[in-house]
Amino acid sequence: MYIYKYRRFDENSLNALKNNEIWFSRGVKFNDPFDCSLNVPITLMSITSIRKFINVNKNNSLLLELAKNNEDLIDFIVNQQIEKNREYIENNSIERTDLYPVYELVMASLSRAFICCFSQTATNSLLWSHYSNSHTGFCLRFKKDVLLNDLSLFDYGEVKYTNEPINLMEGLYDNSNPARNIIFTKDENWRYEQE
Repeated sequence: MYIYKYRRFDENSLNALKNNEIWFSRGVKFNDPFDCSLNVPITLMSITSIRKFINVNKNNSLLLELAKNNEDLIDFIVNQQIEKNREYIENNSIERTDLYPVYELVMASLSRAFICCFSQTATNSLLWSHYSNSHTGFCLRFKKDVLLNDLSLFDYGEVKYTNEPINLMEGLYDNSNPARNIIFTKDENWRYEQE
């Protein structure tokens, strides 16, 4: 299987081609302002998320100690989150402080992330227009397995296109990386890129 990289004829692209290099960019430089950004819809922690978080962290001595000393801890947390969700629904707003610890972690990860995007097609007219200087550039073809073997130090994957909000709290209990979820998730409108 092949993957493709659309390029314009400019000095950087030609040097990368000549030197057999791939250019990695910061997500903030992408043409979609929501790429690699927290400017996407984010849901609050659900009751299920809270229970999973506590279950995954059941060996965490601090949480165990808190739970032992207060039998109503889980109910309190759940009720507090229900109230926050109610406020969110009624006010259609969220306080950044509610997600501040996760936000800081994700932003730190994103600030260190360099990204290179590929498409699964070489024949998409919109991609030629957007990334190859209005059809005047070129398209590089890579053998996916060979390229990915050479990128063993890097994370890679297919982009998930969705209109669903990203739940940052999910990463706290399922051992996933919230920053990775943001990097590999795009709005449904970008599905044509087939990344």
